[in-house]
Amino acid sequence: MMVTPDGKQITTKGVEVGPNRWAITSTQVASLLQDHLALFTDPDVSARVFLQNHVKKSCSRGQGIALTKNNDDPEEVKLMVSHSWDGPMGKFLRDVLIMTSDKEHLGMFACLLSLYHGTQEELNVQLTQGSGEIEQGCFSEVLRSVKEAGGAMIVVSNEKVLDAGLYSRLWCSWEVYCAVRDGVAIVVHPLTGTTAHLFGTGGKERFRPELGRCGSPALAATEDEDRIRHAIANGAGWDVIRKSVLMASQYTTEVGRIDVDGRGRIGPKGIELLLQAVAADSIPASTLDLMANRIGCSGAAALATALQQNETIATLKLSSNNIGDLGAHALAAALQQNARITVLDLSRNNIGDLGAQALAIALQQNETLATLNLNGNCIGHMGAQALAAALQQNEMIAVLNLRSNNIGDLGAQALAAALRQNETLATLHLSGNDIGSVGAQALRDVAAEKKDKGVDFELKL
Repeated sequence: MMVTPDGKQITTKGVEVGPNRWAITSTQVASLLQDHLALFTDPDVSARVFLQNHVKKSCSRGQGIALTKNNDDPEEVKLMVSHSWDGPMGKFLRDVLIMTSDKEHLGMFACLLSLYHGTQEELNVQLTQGSGEIEQGCFSEVLRSVKEAGGAMIVVSNEKVLDAGLYSRLWCSWEVYCAVRDGVAIVVHPLTGTTAHLFGTGGKERFRPELGRCGSPALAATEDEDRIRHAIANGAGWDVIRKSVLMASQYTTEVGRIDVDGRGRIGPKGIELLLQAVAADSIPASTLDLMANRIGCSGAAALATALQQNETIATLKLSSNNIGDLGAHALAAALQQNARITVLDLSRNNIGDLGAQALAIALQQNETLATLNLNGNCIGHMGAQALAAALQQNEMIAVLNLRSNNIGDLGAQALAAALRQNETLATLHLSGNDIGSVGAQALRDVAAEKKDKGVDFELKL
C-alpha cells in the first residue's frame, strides 16, 4: 500500500503524516481553480469526475492533493469542509474560496482534496486510521484539530442535490453529527443554505438520515456505508443523528436571501467573490445579511464597489461590522450610484459624524432608499445636522433610526426644523440620545403639527 497500515500518508522524504495535517490553504485552492479553469467552466465536470480523470492520475504517490502541495511542511487542519461530490467542481472551489479566502492562516480539510484516492483498501485504511471502525477514523482526528484551533465545519451543498438534499448523503449527516458531538461550530454556505439545498423537496419534516446513502443509490451499499450504519446502530442511534443534523441546520435561509453566518466571518475578498458569484449565477437575491461578520472598512469598501453595479439586492444588513467612518464613506459613494437598495442597516458600526455626513450627502441624491438604520453608533449633533439637511431634500426616506447615538439638543432641534419641510418620513427613532427638554419639546411640537395636518408620523423619543 501507498499509505501506512494505520492510515497515515507519507511525504517524499518518508515522513508519516496524520489527518490533522492533511490541509490545503485558500491560496492553493485558488491556484488549483486557476490551473484548471478551462476544465472547470464545464458544469458537467463534477468533483467525482475530476477525481477519476485527474486526481487519481496526478496524485499517485500515497498523498492527497493537500499533502502534495505541502510536502515539505504539512499544513495543520483548522477548518473542515463537508461537501457533495456531484456538483460542478469549479463552483465547489469558488464556494470554498468565498468562505476561506480571508482565512489564509487556516488550513482546510476536504475529502476530495485531503484524502489519498488510491485503491479502495488504501481509502478505507485512511478513513478508519487502520482501526476498521469509522468512529476512530480520520474525521475524528480532523475535528479534534479543528476544535483545538477554534475553527469550524463549513457545509457546502450545490444545485445538483436540490431534489434529494445534501443530507441524503449519509457521509454528510455523519460528519455533521460528529461535529455537533465534538462541539465544533457548523457554518452553512450562504449560497447553498436553503432547505432544498440541505433537505431536498421533502424538507426538514421528511428528513430521515437512515434513508441516506454513500455512493450511487442504484448500487449496493459501500463499505463506508456499512461502517457508518453499524456505528450509528450500535452508538448514538438514528434519532440522535437526525436531531443533530436538524439542530445544525436550524437557520436555513430562504430563496431570495443570502445570510452569511457571523461565525464564518467572511472578509473583503470573500465579499467580492460572493457578489461575483451572485452576478455570474444570476442568483435572484433581494436580501444580503452580513450581520456580525467583522468586515471592517475594507470589507465595506469591497462591498460598495460591487453594489455600484448591483441590480438585485434591495435589503442590505450590515449590523455589527465595525465599518467606521471610512466604511460609511465607501457605502455612501455606492448609494449615489445604486438605484436598487431600499433598506440599509448600519446599526452598531462605530460610525461617527464624518460617516453620517457622507451618508447625508448620498441621501440628497439617492432616490430609492426608504429605511436607514443607524442605531447604536457614535453620531453627534454635527452628524444629525447633516442628516437633517438631507431630509429637507430627500423625498424617499420613510424610516430613520438614530436610536442610541449622541445627537443632543442641537441635533434634535435640527431634525425638528427639517421635519417641517419633509413630508415622507413616517418614523423617527431617537431614544437614548441625551436629548434635553429643549430638543425634546421641539420634536414634540413638530410631531403635533403633523398630527393636526393628518400626516402619518411616529416619533419615538
